[in-house]
Amino acid sequence: MNDITIQALGQSGFLLSSKTGRFLFDPYLSNIVAEKYGADFERLIPTPLKPEMIKNIDAIFITHIHDDHCDVKTLSGLLKTNPHLKIYAPEICLPTLLEAGFSKDQIAVAVESEAEVKKDVKVRSVPAAHLQIERSNAGSLNCVGYILEIDGVVFYHSGDTMPHDEISQALPKSIDLAFLPINERNFFRDKRGIIGNLTLREALTWVEELGIKKWIPMHWDMFKLNSVFPEELNFLAKKMDVENKIQWLTCGQVMALEVKNR
Repeated sequence: MNDITIQALGQSGFLLSSKTGRFLFDPYLSNIVAEKYGADFERLIPTPLKPEMIKNIDAIFITHIHDDHCDVKTLSGLLKTNPHLKIYAPEICLPTLLEAGFSKDQIAVAVESEAEVKKDVKVRSVPAAHLQIERSNAGSLNCVGYILEIDGVVFYHSGDTMPHDEISQALPKSIDLAFLPINERNFFRDKRGIIGNLTLREALTWVEELGIKKWIPMHWDMFKLNSVFPEELNFLAKKMDVENKIQWLTCGQVMALEVKNR
């Protein structure tokens, strides 16, 4: 048996490490959102790691173009110490990735068919409904989630999304661990131009509908205007008798996921 370790980086960012490799989802390790949009978007939590400290990364998976997911400062820092890494992202992200310093050979457009990242690591993009599922004129998804399989363990990182039948149909029947955003949509966030994601009830119900074994809440801890109290989700999950599937990871915290022979 070998463990896969998962480190929360805040917002929707995670670092997955195993004997097979090291992989990043949506790393946001700067303060670029506040620099662009003002003090309302200052980080509530410190950066757990500097991008230049994170080494031996094989691939990064970017879900969409927003700065807290496709962060040009973080990506350029990661590239300095990982010059040969591969990055997967929607086609709409290409200008940002080129600005960060990636060559076209390093960029793989996220597609809805399975690709081999390296030995024993496979990835496939699925739609994400960031309010709705959007495709370019050529049919390329603007926002994606990822199914990442490492050593037989199946992860689902949804990106920013709401529940959608097309997403449910695209997902595998067995998901070992999911990362789902819980900064729910509401009238007041809409007024501020903040695009919310799953409501707490939607997240809990969708996990049950999809048969997900365990899940980590994300997109709840970075910005005051977009935050969620963990106690809210825990209370509702207990009332619905589904609290055993939730795995909280605070920014910087690491958990180990046991990999059994499969």
